[in-house]
Order: sequence, then structure tokens, then C-alpha cells
Amino acid sequence: MIARARGFTLAEVLVALAVLAIGLSAALAAAGQVGRIAADLRMRTLAHWVAQAEITELRLQSSPPATGRQQGQVTMGGIDWRWELQVTDTGVGGLRRLVVEVSTEARPDAVIISETGYAGSARPGSPFSPWELPPTPAGSGAEGG
Repeated sequence: MIARARGFTLAEVLVALAVLAIGLSAALAAAGQVGRIAADLRMRTLAHWVAQAEITELRLQSSPPATGRQQGQVTMGGIDWRWELQVTDTGVGGLRRLVVEVSTEARPDAVIISETGYAGSARPGSPFSPWELPPTPAGSGAEGG
């Protein structure tokens, strides 16, 4: 009786290698996509921070910002950013609508994010900024005395 050798044929090995190659290429493509998504999220997060910093700066001014367009540059996270601000009147006292569009210096035409905020006082005729409370009337018991 002749003993038959046990093992895989050349065709079986080639099929197994082909399946392995397809699986590995799919895994590498998925890893690359995760990297691109993470980089995009980082850019969007930093652009959001740039826009919010500009809106916060305007909110902290003692008077409402003037209507019109402004632009500027800032470096954040090692990236040079360009922001463009559009200030419009809302028709409510000194309240202004702020729209900030943020892009990179390398691609100023490609807006990454656009943020909207409001600054000023929404109470027409109020002498107080939106963050100050009016004085408490004497005898109201709110003095804490």
C-alpha cells in the first residue's frame, strides 16, 4: 500500500492567500479612513474654537459691535486660521447677529465651519449689559442683610 502525502495543494494555498490579501487590504483601507476622519474632526474642532473665541471677544466688549464685515488671522493648534465676521442688526435694541466663517490660511476659499452668535443687549433702553443684574430695590429683602 502506497502512503499518500498529506498537506495542502498549490491551488488551496493560492486561494487562502487571495482571501487573506483581500481581508488585509480592506482592513488597511478602513484604518486609513479612520485616520482621515480623525484629522477632519480635529480641523473642525479647532475651527469651531476659533469662531467661538471671536464671538466671545465681541460679547465681552462694553458696547455692541458695529455692523459690517471684519476679517482677521489667528494661529491655534499649530495651524494658521483665517476668520471672516459679518455683523448685522437684529432690529432688537443693541442686539447684533454675528456670523463667523473660518478657513485655513492655506485654503481661504474653503470654509471649514460657520458659527452664529449674538452680542449686545436684548433689552431696548437698558443701561445694563446682558451680564449685569439691575440693582435690587431697597427693602426688598434681597440684600442678604
